[in-house]
Amino acid sequence: MKKFYIVFDLNHTLLSIESINDQLIQISGWKEFTAVWKSKFESIILTKAQLYPDKSFKDILTDSFLMSAYDLGGNINDPQVDDLVNAFTLMQPHADVTDSLSEMQDVGMSLNILSNSSTDILRRQVKNSKIGKYFDNILSAETYGGLKPEKEVYKKSLRSVGIVINKSVLISSHPWDIAGASQAKLKTVYLERNIKSPLPGYDGLKKISSLSYWKKL
Repeated sequence: MKKFYIVFDLNHTLLSIESINDQLIQISGWKEFTAVWKSKFESIILTKAQLYPDKSFKDILTDSFLMSAYDLGGNINDPQVDDLVNAFTLMQPHADVTDSLSEMQDVGMSLNILSNSSTDILRRQVKNSKIGKYFDNILSAETYGGLKPEKEVYKKSLRSVGIVINKSVLISSHPWDIAGASQAKLKTVYLERNIKSPLPGYDGLKKISSLSYWKKL
């Protein structure tokens, strides 16, 4: 049994939202759409458990697209929403991802994904980004009754595939993911993509500026 488990977030951490920026602009018609949507999407994710307990990930993704258009003073139709959802599945890896994953795999680390993406969207993302070969387990949080950063989602999902919590490290570029995983007693590493100071009160948090520095884990 591999004794060191790395659990990755997918969206933004491994896959680059910027890689689909042109498609989002073209489909929506607003050059500001990506920035507005990213903020709206994360805010809905963070309030999902309290305000939207019955909504699926795809529902939240769809709502975030519609609400972003509204905030920009317009509307988008159903075919546009479908195209935006499809674009979401086309994200490509950040430049530091594939070589780093290969190196980590070569030294015997167990690499895993725990994503909020629903099972169908997650499957398409992994296929389109061509990173599936690096992972032992590719898990959708939704399968385990919630979404990150709900504490129990981390515990249920990882235990279901035999991942030992106290031998695991979650790597994420989302402050809220770091907080949720920490509450579930996982070790965490913040991968800096855009935000350098992830959370107040986390001064001792281990951080890396690129996945290529994985040896510092």
